Amino acid sequence: MPVVEKTGATEQWRLHAPQCVHASKEIALLVTDSDVAVALKCRSHLTRQEVEQHVERMNKFKRLLPRYADMQVHGAVAGMVVDEEAIEAA
Repeated sequence: MPVVEKTGATEQWRLHAPQCVHASKEIALLVTDSDVAVALKCRSHLTRQEVEQHVERMNKFKRLLPRYADMQVHGAVAGMVVDEEAIEAA
């Protein structure tokens, strides 16, 4: 069963899901309302690969975190420096 835990004083959450290929996935900010959730991945240098990894993460989100299964879930990415390819992928 996946576990979401707050890591540190910032609003960073780590998803521990042993059944995933990668043991843990990070979402920098998870904002929820009554029926909507937004999972944001922030990077100082955002690349196409990181955008694609976040898309994969979002494809598994509801399955790994069933408490959000009935919500409308959006994924978002942000970066201080963003590669042109990352913009196209996003």
